[in-house]
Amino acid sequence: MQRKSPLTTGLLALAGLALAWQVTAHSLVAYLANVEPRWALMISPGNADALSRMADAELSAAVSETEASAAGGPNVAPGALEMARAIRAKGIPAPMLPPDVAAAVRREVREDAITAFLGNPLDARAPRILGQIAESEDQTRTLMQSSIARSMHETLSVYWLMQDSYLRGDLAGFASYADILLRSQLRMMSWVAPVLMRLAGTSEGDAPLKTLLRRDPPWRPYFFAALPGAISDARAPLDLMLDLQQNGAAPTTEELRPYLQFLVDRKLYDLAYYTWLQFLPSEQLERTGLLFNGNFEFPSNKLPFDWVFQFGSGVRISVGAPNANPNVHAVNYEFTAGLVGANAVRQLVVLKPGNYSLSGRQLGSINARRGLRWRVACVDHPADLLAQSEAFVGKSLRWKDFSFSFTVPEHNCPAQLVWLELDAVVNADRVASGSAWFTNLALSQP
Repeated sequence: MQRKSPLTTGLLALAGLALAWQVTAHSLVAYLANVEPRWALMISPGNADALSRMADAELSAAVSETEASAAGGPNVAPGALEMARAIRAKGIPAPMLPPDVAAAVRREVREDAITAFLGNPLDARAPRILGQIAESEDQTRTLMQSSIARSMHETLSVYWLMQDSYLRGDLAGFASYADILLRSQLRMMSWVAPVLMRLAGTSEGDAPLKTLLRRDPPWRPYFFAALPGAISDARAPLDLMLDLQQNGAAPTTEELRPYLQFLVDRKLYDLAYYTWLQFLPSEQLERTGLLFNGNFEFPSNKLPFDWVFQFGSGVRISVGAPNANPNVHAVNYEFTAGLVGANAVRQLVVLKPGNYSLSGRQLGSINARRGLRWRVACVDHPADLLAQSEAFVGKSLRWKDFSFSFTVPEHNCPAQLVWLELDAVVNADRVASGSAWFTNLALSQP
């Protein structure tokens, strides 16, 4: 085997060291470009990523300084606040304004961004920076479009184009940019949802918004969750949801819940009840009476007009088959041990003024001072009972019927609460044991 000469060995070693340095330097420059772009430029002058990030940092610092002065200092850019007010008046809560920066800073930022762009034409950041400091809206628009053509994750570019589309009346474009933005930046929902809702019900914007929601984008549940803080017309979300239902993309229970709660919180009970009925499955709608699901045969979706269970320490509430009878469904109150915490099985109902009775069947054995009671009250005055059942306490080993009557007054009672709870006034009343079942619940009029 022929041995390599010392010269060859030395040259190979130098080549290896040079390669190692190149790899190390490249990795180091890539790291520094992210954290300390000026240091990266000392090692690799003209590095496009470092120049781009430095230009972005310089512009951000200048914008932050301008925003600080606009918050209360004397150096507010002429017209900047007026422009912001005008844009907010059109429904955009967080307008993106052209930065007011010194000419020298603007020149330095432009030079760095152009050099970075020439060094890496695929970089989306450089055209966005140039767009922010462009001399006209047309230039800004072209540069922002160039930016997102390279990366749709360039958030500021997408937001500016979304805002620009809305201000120019291009509502289809606005909806498209909103979709792009929200697919990667859900945190922007609080800014985007109010503007999206402005499209609802308008001749130009209604169709783009509905088309967008029918596609079931991943941000749709978050959009409906944000609606309570974004709507001015309480009926607008219902129109959107009905459109989704009619076009095969019906809203889910989770999407429906925030809107129903919004209506209930604002005491729009009739609209809330009507909305809830629209999205009931047909087999449930056909069997809906004044009280819903009185036989507990349908799983509760925990919406206001369905059964809602509340229980904590010392009690467990569930739906099952008493005595292992698969033909009977009932709600079960089971007291486990110790002091019983807050508990209730309740349902919101909407009854017109008049006379009613609540009836049902009960079974079980309860050991407590005051027992379990069904109660009815006006929803806005729950402490003032309209009526309550006799206490269920002791043993009832066979199904036993119960009923009681009440009157819904003419005024100040637009909706009512029906609920079951352990009757307790003092802590001693909260000590209970045993189990009870309830089913065949119904509201009726004489």
